[in-house]
Amino acid sequence: LDDPLEYLMVLRFGGGLASNPNPSDIDFRECSEGKNFDLDIDNDTFRPRKVFDLKGTAPNGERIGGFIELQKSSDDSVTVLVQAGQTVYEFDGISTFTSRGTVAGGSKLRGTRFSTSLLDDKVIITDLARQSVVKEWDGTTLKDFVHNLGGDLFARYAIVDNERLLLGNVKTGGTETRHVLLGSERGGISSTTLGTLSNSTRPATGVGVDAAFFLPMLDLRPINGMIGAFGETIFSTENGSIVRLTGSDASDYVIASLYDGSAAKGDEALAYVGNDVLYGREGRIDTIIGTLAFGDVETDDISRWISDQTKEVEGWTIVYNPREHKAYLWPQNGSEVWVFHKSVYDPSRRRTGLTERPGLSPWSRWATDFGAGDFRQTAAMLVKRPTDKLDVVWFGDNQGRIFEMEGTGAQDGGANDVVVERLSGLIEAPIGHAFDIIGYVKYKKKFAATLTLTMEAGGITLFDEAITITLPAFSNSPLYNNNLYYNDDVWYSTQFQGRISKQNWSVPGFPAHFQIKAAVTGAEFDIAEIGIRFKAATGSKD
Repeated sequence: LDDPLEYLMVLRFGGGLASNPNPSDIDFRECSEGKNFDLDIDNDTFRPRKVFDLKGTAPNGERIGGFIELQKSSDDSVTVLVQAGQTVYEFDGISTFTSRGTVAGGSKLRGTRFSTSLLDDKVIITDLARQSVVKEWDGTTLKDFVHNLGGDLFARYAIVDNERLLLGNVKTGGTETRHVLLGSERGGISSTTLGTLSNSTRPATGVGVDAAFFLPMLDLRPINGMIGAFGETIFSTENGSIVRLTGSDASDYVIASLYDGSAAKGDEALAYVGNDVLYGREGRIDTIIGTLAFGDVETDDISRWISDQTKEVEGWTIVYNPREHKAYLWPQNGSEVWVFHKSVYDPSRRRTGLTERPGLSPWSRWATDFGAGDFRQTAAMLVKRPTDKLDVVWFGDNQGRIFEMEGTGAQDGGANDVVVERLSGLIEAPIGHAFDIIGYVKYKKKFAATLTLTMEAGGITLFDEAITITLPAFSNSPLYNNNLYYNDDVWYSTQFQGRISKQNWSVPGFPAHFQIKAAVTGAEFDIAEIGIRFKAATGSKD
C-alpha cells in the first residue's frame, strides 16, 4: 500500500432529515435518519425538540373532538372551548374546566380566529363531521347560530372576511350541498348581517353588491379544505382541484381554477404559512407559490427529502404556528408528526447579504414513547393560550387529554424522556479503507448528558462500534471569583457559561465506509459540531 492519506470531515446540523436521497449525496448538515431534533436557520446546532406538555384532562375523560378560540376585540380577553365527547368545556389552560353546553355525538367542532367576527365579538363554530348545527360563542354563551334559511344549517368550514361570513360544504334544511359555498349579506358601518344567507342568489351583473350569494365549486365535488390566503379564499375539493374565490362583491364573485388535477387529502390538509400555502396530498406535501395576483403559479413538492417515508400516507392534518415558524403535519393513522421548519426552507430567509445558503431539508420527524407510543391526535388547532395569549398548538387524544406542542417541561406528557437521534450521510475516502478513526465533539455546557456515538461501518464486513461521551453540566465553581476569569470590571470579565467545550473520541475498525449516529436521551444539550479524522490507504478498495 502507498502512504496513507489523512481526511478531516466536520458534521454540522443546519439541515434536517434527508432520508430519500442516497446517503452519499446528502449535505453534511443533513441526516439520513433521525428523530426529535429541532431546526432553525439562525441556530445550526444539534439539540432536542421541546417536549409536549399535558395541559389537562377533560372531566368526562372522553375523546377530544375539537377546539374553539375567541379573542374579543372589546376587552382583548381570550377564551378557549374544548369539545370532549358530547360536552363542550371552557378550559382556562391551567386546571379549570367549566361545562358550556352539549353537542351531537361524533361532532368535530372548530372555531378559529379566522371565523371570528370582531365587530360582534363572537366566533362562528362549524363541525367537520357535520353532526352539530352551526353555532356561535361570545365568551359567555354557546348557542345555535341564527340564520334566515329555515331548518338546520350544517357546515364544515367557516371564514369571516370582507364583512361576510363564508360557509363551505353545507347542508340546509335537509338538502345536501357539499360542493357549495354560501356567502352572507354584507352589513352596515356598525353591524353585521352574518345570518342573512342565500341558497338561491348567484353572483351576476345586477345583483346588489352587498347581497348574500351561493357559488358551487367548478367540478361540483365536495369542499374538503377552505382557508384565507393572499387576501383571497382558497378551496380544495375531494379528489378534485385547488380553486379560489375571486371578485370584489356579489355582482362579480366567481370560483376560478388555481391548480387543476391536484387537491388536498384530509379535512384539514390546507394551511397558510404566511407567504405560501401547504397542502397535503396522497404520499406528499406540496406548496403553492403565489403573489397577491397569483402570477406565475407553480407547485413544489417540499416532501421530496422524505418521500420514501410519506409515499404511503393517505391523508393529513396540518397546523401552522406563526410564532414558532413551524407547521406540524400529522399523517392519517401515523404514529409520528412531521415538522416543517419554515425558516430553513424559506428562500427569503436563506439569503445572507449577497449570497444564499443552499437549500437544505426543512424536515424533522418527532416521535414519542408517551402513552401508546405515538403522536396520534383526535383534534389539533392553533389557539391563543388563555394564560398569556401566546400562539400555541393544542392537540387532544381519545382519553380526553389536552397537550401543548413546544412545551416547557422535561418529559413528554410529564412522563417520558425524549430520544434524540441523527445519522450522518456516508463518509468515505475516495479510495482505500479508513483506519485510525478519531474525532471530537464541540458543545455548550448546559445540563449533564450522555452522548452515544455509533460508527455504522460498511464494506465487506458490516459492524457497529459504539462509544459513550459524558457531556458534563456547567459548573458554578468559580475560577478566581464568581464564575469570572479574574472577575475584574476591566480585564477578563468573561463568564465561562456559554463557551464551547470540546472532547475527543476514537473508535477501532477498518471500514470501507461508515456513518456516524449521534443519540442522546432525556437531557437538554447543544452540540455545535462533530469532527471526524481518519486515514486511508491509497491501495485498492473493496
